[in-house]
Amino acid sequence: MQEKLNILLKQINLPNDYYDYFKEGTLDKIIGNKEKTSYQFFITLDNILPVDIYKSFILLLKEKYENYNVSAFFTLKNVDDDIVKDYYMYFIDENKIEFPLLETFKDVDIKDDIIISVTNKAEQMKFNSIKESLESFLKSIGINKLIDVKIDEKKEEEIKKEIEKDKNSQVFSKKKEEPIEIVGSFIQNVTHEIEGIFTEEDNVSLEAYIFGIDIFESSKSNFKIFTFKITDFKDSMYAKLFVKDTSTFELCKNKIKEGSYYNFRGYTKYDKYSNEIVLNIRDINRSNKKIDEVKDLADVKRVELHTHTMMSQMDGVVDAKKLVNQAYKWGHKAIAITDHNGCQAFPDVYHTVCDLNKGKEDKDKFKAIYGTELTLIDDSINIVIRENDSNLLDNTYVVFDFETTGFNAGGEDTIIEIGAVKIHNGEIIDTYDELINPNRKLPEKIVEVTSITDEMLVGKRCEEDAIKDFISWFGDLPMVAHNAKFDVSFLEMCYFKYKLGTFKNTVIDTLELSRVLDSNYQRHSLSALVKRYEVPFSEDEHHRADYDAKGTALVLHKMLKKLESQNIERVDQLNKMVDKNEIHKYGRSYHVNILVKNKVGLKNLFKIVSLANTTYLYKTPRILRSVLDSHREGLLIGSGCYESEVFKEAKSKNDEELSNIISFYDYVEVQPPEVYSHMLETHDFDSKIELLEHIKKIIRLTKESGKIIVATSDLHHLYREDKIYREIIVNQKVPGGGRHPLARGGITNIPSQHFRTTDEMLEDFSFLSKEEAYEIVVTNTNKIADMVEIVEVIIETGGVPFSPKIENSIETVTDLVYTKASSWYGSPLPHNIEQRIATELYGDGIYSSIKDNLTRNNFKGDIEEESFKILH
Repeated sequence: MQEKLNILLKQINLPNDYYDYFKEGTLDKIIGNKEKTSYQFFITLDNILPVDIYKSFILLLKEKYENYNVSAFFTLKNVDDDIVKDYYMYFIDENKIEFPLLETFKDVDIKDDIIISVTNKAEQMKFNSIKESLESFLKSIGINKLIDVKIDEKKEEEIKKEIEKDKNSQVFSKKKEEPIEIVGSFIQNVTHEIEGIFTEEDNVSLEAYIFGIDIFESSKSNFKIFTFKITDFKDSMYAKLFVKDTSTFELCKNKIKEGSYYNFRGYTKYDKYSNEIVLNIRDINRSNKKIDEVKDLADVKRVELHTHTMMSQMDGVVDAKKLVNQAYKWGHKAIAITDHNGCQAFPDVYHTVCDLNKGKEDKDKFKAIYGTELTLIDDSINIVIRENDSNLLDNTYVVFDFETTGFNAGGEDTIIEIGAVKIHNGEIIDTYDELINPNRKLPEKIVEVTSITDEMLVGKRCEEDAIKDFISWFGDLPMVAHNAKFDVSFLEMCYFKYKLGTFKNTVIDTLELSRVLDSNYQRHSLSALVKRYEVPFSEDEHHRADYDAKGTALVLHKMLKKLESQNIERVDQLNKMVDKNEIHKYGRSYHVNILVKNKVGLKNLFKIVSLANTTYLYKTPRILRSVLDSHREGLLIGSGCYESEVFKEAKSKNDEELSNIISFYDYVEVQPPEVYSHMLETHDFDSKIELLEHIKKIIRLTKESGKIIVATSDLHHLYREDKIYREIIVNQKVPGGGRHPLARGGITNIPSQHFRTTDEMLEDFSFLSKEEAYEIVVTNTNKIADMVEIVEVIIETGGVPFSPKIENSIETVTDLVYTKASSWYGSPLPHNIEQRIATELYGDGIYSSIKDNLTRNNFKGDIEEESFKILH
């Protein structure tokens, strides 16, 4: 058990200085769930770990097993009460943002039990709400102490006396010349901020903005209760005003409005209905404070072409109507609505725009651009590139892997290690391994992942010399890699950079093969494959090119044997393994934006969205590239966000290849560098300079390809300060399982994707020339808006039901009725047959009432025949 614990400590790279704290400890067991996504480590130690050692251990454990949900539980032989207090304080600090009240509970007595002293029942109830979480946390560390929350009556009495003393010492004078009171007395000064209110206090005054009002009128008493939602834009809380007389009630209804600042004075008390501290109001005064209104002051405004409202599930947090009104208020002439996977915001947007445009001429009307963002899927499965008809098991394969300075083959990144093997009939017959000097310092993250250091590369050959020898070594043999797209992008870039011709070898991707061959499994990483196919593999050696190549080669052979058992024997059969009806589950996926140009485009958009949410639904709505292409009349196809094909492929493609990709799109988007800032944390880009060069490359090649390049916000919230609401959404579990893309991979600060003004957007692109920034921010976004017509999303019928019109429907129905009647009763029909049928179908009296109605209306014609038509 001690040996197992030491192996674990070594695997997570625990510093040697910390090993003494785990001395004589044991790793008792590891428990995983059925899905193999969560693991619990149970460890026994002699003594409790110091907090900083515990924090380091947990952090390293989670980093090592970042693809799993891992946790540790300790059993302790000895517990030091001083260290227990450290853990208590650690819990307070970790949770004080979510529970600010915890800051007031730092005084704690730890002996046999943990005694928490509070000053009143409200504090006691508040602490009890997090008591269970604290107990669970302490138990996981091995601390099994009871937690007792007691009211300190002596301290409670002292606080009351102090409050009363302060209350009596304050004199509030009324400023008679300025009648600003609405309720109560004049509030001379403000004593509190909302974020500093944690407990019950008797005299609290503050200035705050009302963003919501609820009114409750009791049927049991004369009391009426105003509940105000108030904020100072640092924190928020509820404030309640109890009103008894009708005149005060009417005054408050008329004078207190949402969207304005007021001064409030009253006392705070724990409210059993809202389960939190609430301000009970005695006095309300009007405040002269105004919200700092954001204005777009540019002479010519830009147009926002990429937005997500609340109808983008678990992503957008802005109301569609507010968004449209903000664009209109700023003087923008249009705005695009491009929610994920659907068109649910269209009715609200349409009605809002109709209201804004009432009485205006067409040239002055504000324009809504309707669209959506979908997941685009390539129609083809690239298990094998450049297929041939050779026998799978007869081939000698070159299985290779590159370690690189980063992920951007089309940028500044280069290969730092080549590892490869030749395998035939399950036996490795030759190997190739070489370290390469990139002539620059390695990024810290690459050193951490690969264990390759700058010192190891001193004196090694350059990339050009090494790659020439490698090409000579593999010749024209078929090649294999795990996630071959990445490795091939670097190899092809070497061919391009060093003028070595064209890479023409057949390539098999074990990642894509696994997704199809083992589609019942969730994970297809190399670490998952070696376990699945029982290939010996050490995670400590993982991410070294030669070791990964050997592991991939042995997995490949077992996969080929499995294919043989399924009667798949030739290379050219691999891409045919996926049924055309299932291809949307396996193709490469990218985000794409689709905008409606006219009525034809609106109809096509509805078709595309319907297909994406039905026929091609797999985990998320998807659309095949060929289906999108066949329905693109009346539409503008844009590249989308950082998940787009253009943005992704620009990292690995040369200019010619990227131009070919861009040719599919009508326009290409780039967002401000801040919107991509999380990609610096995930090390998709090693520096902001590299990110800016990437954006410049996309702009340059889009213009050279004759396409329109535009700057968009990829908007998800209205104002910068609203980012906090999106952070809450991002950190929730996505419906159906999984996490939001911004809640993964060490991202500590999500980007602000607010509605940017024209000047703000120009400033974001100040790394370009002024002319180029203006072109993509203003000129081109307006150009796209001008290509779009004003579209009637909801057809106006003037109140007339929009029933379908079927050509010759009256004649057709009449003919059907008489034909059917003749088949029953013969031709000519018997006298009074209509009455017999009516009575049989509808009961007595119906036929006579129809005849009477026709007679009253002076119907001229055969009443018998007309009655029959009406009945049938």
